[in-house]
Amino acid sequence: LLPLFLFAVIILPQQKNQRAHNFSGTVPVSLSGMFTLGETDYKDFKLGLGALAMFEYFFPAYSPTIYGFRLSAGGFNLKGKETAKVPTEFKTDVIFLSGGFTAGYSFNDRFFPYVYGGLSNLWFSPKDVSGVRLENNRKNLYKKNAISYEVEFGSRIALSEVISLFLSASFHFPQTDNLDDIARGSFNDFFYSGKFGITLSLFSKKDSDGDGIPDSDDYCPSNSEDFDGFEDDDGCPDYDNDGDGILDKDDKCPN
Repeated sequence: LLPLFLFAVIILPQQKNQRAHNFSGTVPVSLSGMFTLGETDYKDFKLGLGALAMFEYFFPAYSPTIYGFRLSAGGFNLKGKETAKVPTEFKTDVIFLSGGFTAGYSFNDRFFPYVYGGLSNLWFSPKDVSGVRLENNRKNLYKKNAISYEVEFGSRIALSEVISLFLSASFHFPQTDNLDDIARGSFNDFFYSGKFGITLSLFSKKDSDGDGIPDSDDYCPSNSEDFDGFEDDDGCPDYDNDGDGILDKDDKCPN
């Protein structure tokens, strides 16, 4: 399934069909809850929770494929436990600021799968379950910020022209092994996250006939432009370009 997803979202070319993508030129603003699962030096993971705000911009597009960039900020916690360690459980509070690029695809103007790649700056503080900073954290034996690379797969579901829901799964690769206050072995800590939220698309222009010309500039907002190279900027279909009474589809010299 992953190769098919990547093919649909990234490899499919931007073949121009003159229909504006739903998110074309928009600035979606999203609020999301999230959960996290960590792979750290503690053997057992526990579910962590968080929240974030996300701002995106999508470049104008007239095909099902669309590209954009994203900025997001929020906070979450990572948790783990192991009876052989002291303490037996940890809880790390994390604040992050991230940015990257998105590629998406539209299915029937309703479902919008996407893939995102970017990086985050993490500020973290490992603690015990009582909220007391762990030993190495108290002693400042390591930097408490790190870069994290991330990849996300998700989809939006349109509820209206400006409101949509989204859900996603992400893989995070922090460039530190101290998220649990312990640095052992040759591998850095790692964690997964899942998100579910709501998106409001700002600055979208209504295009009733979907021909890529906003209603405010469209002389025929209920009839799609035919884009045949003749007066294609007015938003009206031209069935007989040369006015000779023969429809263009039957006219060997339509212009």
